[in-house]
Amino acid sequence: MTLSKVDKAYLAGIIDGEGSIGIDNHGRVRSPSVRITVTNTNVELLEGLQSLWGGWLSSRRQRMSGWKAVSDLIWAGKPSSEILKAIQPYLRAKKEQCRLALLFNKTVSKSNTRGVPIKVQIYRQELRRKLLKQNRRGS
Repeated sequence: MTLSKVDKAYLAGIIDGEGSIGIDNHGRVRSPSVRITVTNTNVELLEGLQSLWGGWLSSRRQRMSGWKAVSDLIWAGKPSSEILKAIQPYLRAKKEQCRLALLFNKTVSKSNTRGVPIKVQIYRQELRRKLLKQNRRGS
């Protein structure tokens, strides 16, 4: 499916406002990978994005009585790279996080099954540190 510029710009706006771009350790082997998450109380919004972009939809319980339940739409690994490349021109608030995540994804290769060279591990950790700094709350 070919997505329009409007679809790409819309997702970029949602990620700028309601999303996060990070490098997390997850999976069975706890290997680091890029992860994009959009969190919202409107599950229909997330389902609509999922129908266009794929991803994994997860619902959480209400945290407080009277609060709406929250859901997350998550992309990791190769899909995250494809999404970031598609929306990069439209991002505003998270443009730098996108750039760092794409640099990280360039270091990932399915063909490298014998471990990651130490220089690449150090580079990845530096990118992760910079991304965490970009995502830090407050001033």
